[in-house]
Amino acid sequence: MYYKEIPIDLIKLLPHSKLPLLPSMSPDELDALKENIQEFGILQPLVVTVNGDDKYLLQVGRNSLRIGRN
Repeated sequence: MYYKEIPIDLIKLLPHSKLPLLPSMSPDELDALKENIQEFGILQPLVVTVNGDDKYLLQVGRNSLRIGRN
């Protein structure tokens, strides 16, 4: 395993039908996560797999990616 900085726009999400069933975060939880990321940054790296040349498929970190894109 290795770490690499990847531009956020190159990361694609799995379709919802292929995602494991996870409880959705409430708006309050998302706000708290956003504040935490703004203060400390993303502490747990996003996990992606290579999905073609310069394309990546997100495996872990869906909510952090959503916040990072906003």
